[in-house]
Amino acid sequence: PENRLILAAEDVSSRFEKRTGKMLEKWRDYIEAISEANEGNMAVFFTSYELMHTILPLIKTHRHEIVEQRKTRRGEVIGQLTRSADNVLFGVMGGKFSEGIDYPGNLLTCVVAVGLPYATWTVYQKALINYLSHQFPGKGRTYAYLTPAILRLIQTCGRVHRSATDKGCMAILDERVTRPSIKKQLPSYYQKEMKIVRSPIDCAEQIRKFWKKHARKRTL
Repeated sequence: PENRLILAAEDVSSRFEKRTGKMLEKWRDYIEAISEANEGNMAVFFTSYELMHTILPLIKTHRHEIVEQRKTRRGEVIGQLTRSADNVLFGVMGGKFSEGIDYPGNLLTCVVAVGLPYATWTVYQKALINYLSHQFPGKGRTYAYLTPAILRLIQTCGRVHRSATDKGCMAILDERVTRPSIKKQLPSYYQKEMKIVRSPIDCAEQIRKFWKKHARKRTL
């Protein structure tokens, strides 16, 4: 636990009706503040390519930017992350850089999850919820909609902390994970360790404190 920091922002949400220009700017402010505060490479994963490409033009950091595309190869990304520690990888939750890939040797020290990755609300999704509601009364929406989103989120955040010695920060930029009904679906250590932040400044300060604490340990 002392090697990880789990943060959840209380003032942003990826609910469709809340995706205003002001919300996009607030996400930008969080990502830029985290970029300034974090030590080492970071990754920012969005709920969709559409959201990623909407926010990307707003973001300015001092880091080398790597943007997930169809032709982007994993080996090339790992190589870039190995060569320097001032990179930011932009991708999507459920994509090739957020699941099924390890970043050995603490190549990533921070993951930012922009939004809660619910499935697209389609006819198929509604039918699946209805079917599971029939099979498991009262559980259809949880099994078909919430649980897959939580698993995708945890897989994404897990890229930064793959062993007991890895050190890193996880920032979830969606207030819904702080709600009791959703928070209880998270792993127990998330429920216990997750800290609420209420602004980009607050978030950045928590990350700076985390790295200062580990810097002091190295000097002892």
